[in-house]
Amino acid sequence: MAMFTTVIGNGPVEFTDRATGKQFSIPLSFIKPDLQAPESSGWVTLGISPSLQPEATNWLKYLFVQGVLTVSTTSISRPAFLLKAAQAGVMGNNIKVEFTDVVADPPAFAAKITAIDTFAGLSVDPTAPNFVQTVLTPGLVQVKTIPDPAPFPAAGTYILDEGGGDGITPAFRTIPSADDPTVTAFVLEATQTDATGNGIQVTITSTPPTIFTLQARLEQNPTDISLSDLPAKLAGVARGGVGYLIEVSAPTSGFALPTASTIYLKGGTNTQAATPAQATILLAKHHPRSDDASHTHLSGYLH
Repeated sequence: MAMFTTVIGNGPVEFTDRATGKQFSIPLSFIKPDLQAPESSGWVTLGISPSLQPEATNWLKYLFVQGVLTVSTTSISRPAFLLKAAQAGVMGNNIKVEFTDVVADPPAFAAKITAIDTFAGLSVDPTAPNFVQTVLTPGLVQVKTIPDPAPFPAAGTYILDEGGGDGITPAFRTIPSADDPTVTAFVLEATQTDATGNGIQVTITSTPPTIFTLQARLEQNPTDISLSDLPAKLAGVARGGVGYLIEVSAPTSGFALPTASTIYLKGGTNTQAATPAQATILLAKHHPRSDDASHTHLSGYLH
């Protein structure tokens, strides 16, 4: 964890040279906390001549003495690791990751990774814009097969536990008809072949005879994750850090313990060049710096 010292207060600091009437403005970020004056390169950037620099420095020191400007030391966290949705698209924005049980010695933590995809107003009519086979892609699940015409699905909660999990065939589940449980409405399958897909839970709530809502949920709970276990254990598999839900990679500074927190992946899109949702996990919360662009200015005259 790095320490950062900065000047805080309302800024920028403004002053006027009485001899010429010229006004100068010093952003707080230009002021050195130790000397309470800009860096030598800062003077040049601000256009303050060498003859004015001593008086400008005295003005800044006066503001420190009066407590109008103060020095603050805050901690700045470097990234612990980077997360990205395993699949590109907006569904990655539905992934939540909770970090708990963070222990410093020996370094370890636990995580709860949850993805919930909800699709409302679905239809089994292939001519409808909300046709279930069309709408469910991409996501945790997709329609493997559906008869034509397809019967309305039965409401209930189902687990994709029929086959799959061998790295070749996705896990799947047959969804029965609302009218006859011996008749298939459609067959759902996981979008990936990993064994994790067998844990996907699907809940169907319906408004017969036209529309229904389908929610797919997958939760992973890796525990006692050490830095040597990263990225495989957090992602859920030993495939170079790419799991069923997330991809884990190291920042340039290397892996580190995360702070206990809850984050949501964001930024996933469904454009032609689809991008995965992602998040950077920090060691600790960042203390915001003062705002150099404040509308309140500190001003004075050089004598």
